[in-house]
Amino acid sequence: MAMQGVEIYCGDCGKRFTFTVGDADFKAWREGKHMRDAMPYLNRVQRELLISQTCNDCWAKMFMIPEEIGT
Repeated sequence: MAMQGVEIYCGDCGKRFTFTVGDADFKAWREGKHMRDAMPYLNRVQRELLISQTCNDCWAKMFMIPEEIGT
């Protein structure tokens, strides 16, 4: 399976994240396949980065989830 590196910067804090996805999997997602079906090996944080360009820390702060922001 051909793989490609994905580099995403959080739109809020600017942190850089990198991970690898399958070329065909990424294409299938871009063409409408549900991300969990196209790339089941990604965790929820990686999926959210692809969808919204928002990292886990910023997402937790935005939605004020106490257990994720340490309060």
